[in-house]
Amino acid sequence: MIKLLFILISLFFGLVQASAVETLISCTMQYEPVCGFVQVQCIRAPCPLVRTDFSNSCMAALAGATDVTWGTCIMSESTPPIVGGDRDKYGCIVSAGYSWESRMWQCLRPSESRVRPMNISPIMTSCVFGMNLTQCLQARFAGWNLPWNPIYGGISWYTHISGSTDRILVLETRLIDPSADGLAITYSFIKMLSRPSSILPIENPLLGTWTLSQFNDMSITNSNHTLVFERDRVSAKFCNNMSGSYSLSGNTIMAPMMTSTMMYCEGQPMTLENAFQLNNATYSLIALRLMAGSTGSTMQLIITTKNGDRFTYGMR
Repeated sequence: MIKLLFILISLFFGLVQASAVETLISCTMQYEPVCGFVQVQCIRAPCPLVRTDFSNSCMAALAGATDVTWGTCIMSESTPPIVGGDRDKYGCIVSAGYSWESRMWQCLRPSESRVRPMNISPIMTSCVFGMNLTQCLQARFAGWNLPWNPIYGGISWYTHISGSTDRILVLETRLIDPSADGLAITYSFIKMLSRPSSILPIENPLLGTWTLSQFNDMSITNSNHTLVFERDRVSAKFCNNMSGSYSLSGNTIMAPMMTSTMMYCEGQPMTLENAFQLNNATYSLIALRLMAGSTGSTMQLIITTKNGDRFTYGMR
């Protein structure tokens, strides 16, 4: 009986010693300093974590430290955080300026790209892109009464239908290194927001007041020489005032019944008036790209009479 009791006591102490060995952690004494956060006791919870130096990573692990970094805590404070180490729940790198764009299902940097709605004009306009005369889409982002602006370079993956006033969602991207042709912003089609079920009649592109800037190869400085297109009437001013009804057929102006006052003038005004034959004249529109700070015309209207005289007008 006594022998059995001795055996049981020996087994008990053996198990206790084995447990103690399993929980024992042995750290070497080499000095490779690290910094980590440890929990401390305080009077009022929650207790903040305290940055603490350890001689090596093993000692930090033994103390239960978290967010351990190499070097002492003073060195860690002077070391900037690694860009890319802070991703949000969508995986966007916040420190690099990215945020989640749900309409694109991807991370975007607002300083470079943004998603925005855009209204598309039912007609395209002539524009100078690079060194070439081409046709550009016209768009505006807000306000039905704001002027249409040409979209140089077009909109990727968007198909325009003449006569249709579309409202679309686009990705606007600002280029860090603009191309040689000066294109600083690009647009990509995301989705169609609205498109009329029936195509409306094309808007008259000539509406407004135009000021004559050039006759053939001669520059004109008199700002009183104007051409005004209304819905169904046109009026021109040189020496006399001329007006009448008109219609458009493609790029040809039909104005067979123009009337005029009968004042007599000499010099340039009379030369311009005698050459101005609007009936059966052709027109073209060109959107101009202005340098920053420029206050010149943004649109040019070129009217070529059937006799070959060329009148160039501008509109701001």
